Amino acid sequence: MDLTDLRREMDETDRALLALFARRMALSEAIARVKQEAHLPVLDPRREEEKLRQAANSVPPELAENARDLYRLLMAQSRAYQEKILSGEVE
Repeated sequence: MDLTDLRREMDETDRALLALFARRMALSEAIARVKQEAHLPVLDPRREEEKLRQAANSVPPELAENARDLYRLLMAQSRAYQEKILSGEVE
């Protein structure tokens, strides 16, 4: 494989990641609505810790911290989106 092929494959992977990100955020919206109905807070620290542990354990050891960083960012984005939904900024 040459650089052009590798970049093409990277672009395909990025498209797939963005589609999964959009799906994840749609699920975050649904979760926010359930939390709103149940009067639950957006942040669930125990759930987030468990997700960080799972992320780290799902990749090779040399990528564990990177996986935790990625999930910290994903969860922060989800929380921010949920807060916008709960505040009425997103309908």
